[in-house]
Amino acid sequence: MLAGFNLLLWTTHLRDDLMPQCEAIKRAGYDGVEIPVFEGTPAEYKSIGARLDGLGLRRTAVGIVPSPEANPMSLNLATREAGGDHLKWMVECCAEAGVELLCGPFHGPLGVFTGQGPTARELEVLADSHRKMARFAHDAGVKLSVEPLNRFECYALNTMAQSKALVEEVGFPGYGCLFDTFHANIEERGLGAAIRTAGPAINHVHFSENDRGTPGRGHINYTEVTAALKEIGYDDWIVIEAFGQSLAEIAAATKVWRPLFGTEEEVVAGGIDVIRSHWAAQKRSTSMGRIKLGMVGGGNEAFIGAVHRIAARLDDHFTLVAGALSSTPEKSQASGAALGLDRIYPDYTAMLSAEAARDDGIEAVSIVTPNHMHFEPAAAFLKAGIHVICEKPMTLTLSEARKLAQIAETSGALFVLTHNYTGYPMVRHARQMIADGALGRIRVVQAEYPQEWLSDEVDNKQAAWRTDPGKSGQGGSIGDIGTHAFNLVEYVTGLDVTSLAADLQSFVPGRRLDDNAHILLRLSDEARGMLWSSQVAHGHENALRLRVYGEKGGLEWAQEEPNTLWHAPQNGPRCAITRGSPNAGDAAIRLTRLPAGHPEGYLEAFANIYSAAATAIRAHRAGDTAPGDVHFPGIREGLRGLQFIEACVTSSNRNGSWTPV
Repeated sequence: MLAGFNLLLWTTHLRDDLMPQCEAIKRAGYDGVEIPVFEGTPAEYKSIGARLDGLGLRRTAVGIVPSPEANPMSLNLATREAGGDHLKWMVECCAEAGVELLCGPFHGPLGVFTGQGPTARELEVLADSHRKMARFAHDAGVKLSVEPLNRFECYALNTMAQSKALVEEVGFPGYGCLFDTFHANIEERGLGAAIRTAGPAINHVHFSENDRGTPGRGHINYTEVTAALKEIGYDDWIVIEAFGQSLAEIAAATKVWRPLFGTEEEVVAGGIDVIRSHWAAQKRSTSMGRIKLGMVGGGNEAFIGAVHRIAARLDDHFTLVAGALSSTPEKSQASGAALGLDRIYPDYTAMLSAEAARDDGIEAVSIVTPNHMHFEPAAAFLKAGIHVICEKPMTLTLSEARKLAQIAETSGALFVLTHNYTGYPMVRHARQMIADGALGRIRVVQAEYPQEWLSDEVDNKQAAWRTDPGKSGQGGSIGDIGTHAFNLVEYVTGLDVTSLAADLQSFVPGRRLDDNAHILLRLSDEARGMLWSSQVAHGHENALRLRVYGEKGGLEWAQEEPNTLWHAPQNGPRCAITRGSPNAGDAAIRLTRLPAGHPEGYLEAFANIYSAAATAIRAHRAGDTAPGDVHFPGIREGLRGLQFIEACVTSSNRNGSWTPV
């Protein structure tokens, strides 16, 4: 596959003053540019070709029918001959410029309509004109790709089915049709289906967002598109096409009346990310077997790495095949060897480079490093189209989280955040009960997560990084365990915490981050709440607990007794709902493995997140989304966690003032 960028974002005729933009396109990682052939002489295009050769840029070209007087499908012979002359002129310019393929809507003038679709005679004439053009182009060494446009721009060629019929009627080597996501999004009932309809007739592709702006920022399903292109065996140019307001004539022709992006540089960067990540993801997604998993961090001394590996294996969806498992090459090698891995890398950059190049490379990566090492590998793997399963908090800072959210939006790869407590069956049942209205309108929420393990100064690796602001971030207990409690509050109730008042303490002398936090919460729909997180609470190990009270009753769940959910209906006895029992709802049953009475716990809940991720990854392979009942924490929950931490620190620094979240 070759990645290109259409220069109509800047110009209708490439001149020397636009070579800096071409250089930037090359630096961004594109293989070539698509040059407009709207004016000029073949000699000028020969000079353009030489300049682009100097930059190492290959090229395609785009051309149009300039006016009704040069219409190649006109029933008037003189007009048709003028159209033929124009088509030949475009091919001559392309040949001089070293263009490999000329594309565009050169079937008829833009914005000219007859009040009906094309007649049989018009299509016959068009095929004859293009057959002559195709023969001339073939002799000149230039391929042709005719582009269907949406019905608001032309009437002759609107769909891929019509385009395929024209290609077959012309019947000349090197003549095919272009698939453009913008036009197909308007005219076709399904993007993938349209590609499969045209099949091998497609010899060029444009990625163009639904609003003509930055690719990946709209609703074009590039996963579906790349999956279908792979299915038909397409492996040629994919060109980014976007339009702005810098050229008045192009803005008018493409109906761009408002800004669609921040800068042209944003479009260039976003475009290459969309092409490379989606194409790479499809390259690695041909197998329907176990998902090939890599791991960053999680070596011999890391508790959470072993947890992730068990969770990934439990339901037999993943196979760990590669790892950059520690902070030094030596430790990584030792950890990988102990796990029986063959593909062991000194760091994540080496792993990404090698795995992205392999046909059997990893399809997903687990990032289980300390917080300060989340952003860079997550961003890099997402850009490469590799799905990311990441420990929480999502990043070290809120600023990083926002950047990662933008990268995830354009990459097309999935991002999974392991807020594993959302994977407990009875947590899912509590969520379902509240959504079904069993508690009525929610009034009060109480969440707490006390631990005792940092009650004194602790000298071990896990404590060291968790109490270091440079590695843990702004939050101590609020980042490590408070985010879990916060996540459960919003996940179970379906409400957002809108503001909070926090009082953070560091009780252990010399500790630079909080080890205890008392937080008042205001939630949407006028609910109120309290959250306590502490790592200096003697007698508590991992005592995460959630209580929710509404107009019609209350619920209580405790992580140390995870198989039981207590329900107190209004004017009724408090009763236990147990995992696997007849009273457990569908949401809980879907996550239950064992019969009632056989306990399930922390590892099974973790595995439920991995299994949901596997379902989504397999759906992604097919250009689809996971079923609605399959869900997991992701970018939004990651952003909310960092917003919670920042709001807590800000509020506490302001003597507990109410602070928006």
